[in-house]
Parts: sequence; C-alpha cells; structure tokens
Amino acid sequence: SRPRLIKGDMTLYAEPLSRPGTVYLFGGGHVGRALVPILAMVDFRVVVCDQRPAAASREALPQAAEVYCLPYEDAFAHLPPVTAEDYVVIMTPGHEADFEVLRQALATPARYIGCIGSRRKSPIGLPIGGDTPAEIAVSIAAQLIACRSDRLEERGNCHGG
Repeated sequence: SRPRLIKGDMTLYAEPLSRPGTVYLFGGGHVGRALVPILAMVDFRVVVCDQRPAAASREALPQAAEVYCLPYEDAFAHLPPVTAEDYVVIMTPGHEADFEVLRQALATPARYIGCIGSRRKSPIGLPIGGDTPAEIAVSIAAQLIACRSDRLEERGNCHGG
C-alpha cells in the first residue's frame, strides 16, 4: 500500500506502517548481485538463498535482509513461509536447480513467481532491451515495482494480491 488521502467529512492521510512483501531471490550470481541493491533502494525486503557458499556471502550481498546457504532441493522448508504478499525470483546457476526451486515456489501463495531461465532468453523483467547483468536487474526490478503497484494485474504477469 502507498500513502493516500481519504476524503470525507474529514480529510485523512493514511500511510502503511509496514512494507508489503519480501522478495525471495534464489541465486546470488551476477544478476542476483546486481538485483539486490536495486530492490533494496526501492524498498523491497530481499532474502537471498543460494547453495554455493561463495554466492551466499553476506559480504557480497550487504543490502539483503537475510542470506541463506541452503540446498535448493528443500530450501523452502528452511525459510520463513512465503505469503500472498511475497515475490519469488529464481535465477540459479542451472536449469535443474531452477526447476527444483520453481516446483517448490508453485506450491506457495506467492504474489509473483518468475524464473530467469537464461540471461539471453529471460522470461522475467520488462522488455527494456538490456542484456548486461545490471540492465537485466533493472528490468526485473521494474516488473516487481509494477506488480507491487498493481500495474501488471490485468495483463496476467502478477498473480495473487
């Protein structure tokens, strides 16, 4: 929710006290490392999960709220429950791991689930024409912002909420 004015007999200003949703980011590689600071800058809470110790490094991901080094096969069993206000972004280093995380994510009520697949043929993010890790991260962040503000609902790109 965004701050808003409520008009009636009295005009009230209402502002939510908590941020809606958490982004669960699976994969702390090049695109993931570019995505975390952008999401943090636009007030998303980001939790990163990677099974590679070097990629699940707190030092490499200082803007993440939490960083977990967990096997992808049962990662969701060790994370806080995903709610209908949350987002799941999957960008693991391999298609098998992507599939394993996606299988678990689809069993959650997440508002948004997206899987990058490959950097050249990313099915997530808005089509802004970029192909560097930073440009892909900007396109994904833009899509999550649009989802959060209910701008993608009618096109079927954001589910739930």
